[in-house]
Amino acid sequence: MEIQKSKTSKIIVAIAAVTLLGGWTIYSLLGNAEEVKARVYTRDFSIKVPVKIAKVEETQLEETRRYLGTFEANRAITITSQTQGEVLAISAQEGDQLPKNGLIATVDSEQIRFQLIAATAAYEDAKREYDRYQKLTDNNAVAKINLEKASLQLASAESNLKLLNKQLRNTKIKAPFAGTLATRTFDVGSVLAPGRSLGSLIDISHLKLVISVPEDQVMDFEKGKQVTVKSDVYPTHSYTGTITMVSDQADEAHKFDVQVKIQNTTEYPIKSGMYGWIEHTSHPHGTSHTIPATAMMGSSKDAKVYKIIEGKAILQPIKVGMTSEQKIEVKEGLTLDDIVVTNGQINLSDGVEVSY
Repeated sequence: MEIQKSKTSKIIVAIAAVTLLGGWTIYSLLGNAEEVKARVYTRDFSIKVPVKIAKVEETQLEETRRYLGTFEANRAITITSQTQGEVLAISAQEGDQLPKNGLIATVDSEQIRFQLIAATAAYEDAKREYDRYQKLTDNNAVAKINLEKASLQLASAESNLKLLNKQLRNTKIKAPFAGTLATRTFDVGSVLAPGRSLGSLIDISHLKLVISVPEDQVMDFEKGKQVTVKSDVYPTHSYTGTITMVSDQADEAHKFDVQVKIQNTTEYPIKSGMYGWIEHTSHPHGTSHTIPATAMMGSSKDAKVYKIIEGKAILQPIKVGMTSEQKIEVKEGLTLDDIVVTNGQINLSDGVEVSY
């Protein structure tokens, strides 16, 4: 019995201790809650919130669009053989810079030279015969028809001589303009035939940036107008370009090709096939109601501003149009000279009094 009473007493003491501890904990928590509540900042609605403001203005917004394109060589041709024969010598390698009429290769001309010797002799004979008949005709010694036949023979011999001289010149394969030998598809020992492709020659002293412009914007581009051209290869450098062509025919996507010509430089060289772009600025909508970009809250699809009415900030939904880095066009929701908050919105709620 004594043991049982002792256990019961211990249980009662433990329960009492737990109860006291729980009570003390609750009391402490309530005290801390009151202290925390006292320390939490509660804005005094009798104090006006300082903000910065701006008026709705009538402004002519600039719309800047970027047009991407590819640089193309100012001139590019496929070199073709104008003669036949074996290539005897190569004078230019791929990648070489050539002047106008710079020698690329030499083709065997021995057969043409033999033909040229015979043709020269035939021409000289025809010329002497013509001169002889000319004198005889002048003296009425022969019929005029003989002079006419001699004239035809002379013309034929002269034509054949010119043709062979041209064929002889064609055995020297030359660059028709100053440029770079981009490709070469033959070598020493190759046997050429007229019309065979021999390689390609490109001129990149100037380049054409070809861009594609939608039909609703193409009228902003005029031949002869200067624009700024840039390339990601040289982010800090820009080129002055001139619009040289605006296509009159749209493609299947209703876009028009526009060519912009730039001068290449040795300091910032551009290669054919690189990407480039221009930024074109226009004023497509005349004047518009605008506000500073910092006044808008939310996305352009769900835009809102704080409008100041009788000293209070009233949350106002708006419909926006064009945007720039600093200005936003307001299509609905505000009128000219309305006042909007541009800084301090984070401290505002609908209907709060403000100072500015």
